Amino acid sequence: MSPPRHGHPYDEEERLYAPPLGSFDPEWVVRLVQARRPGTDWDLAYRLACHAWRHLNASPQLGPADLSAYCALDEPTAREVDVDQVVGAALDFCDVFQVEPPPDVA
Repeated sequence: MSPPRHGHPYDEEERLYAPPLGSFDPEWVVRLVQARRPGTDWDLAYRLACHAWRHLNASPQLGPADLSAYCALDEPTAREVDVDQVVGAALDFCDVFQVEPPPDVA
């Protein structure tokens, strides 16, 4: 597992149980993608996770297919499987940790 490269380092409890402050955390999304698909490029997956969150903030009603399409436009060098894996992990993360865009967005 790669060490945190963006933001602050986590302590063990945060790493094991929940993201800090219940917020979206692209590093957690990347770790989930890497667990499902070893060898995934960390930096690309991180950028895709950030794009996914930005699009979810702008349009919370987006489904996985639309979200993947928007992220693919943001990162044209990404393979479709990478985009789908990251978007799926981002949506899973939001569902499991009950993370939603701020109410004043949309």
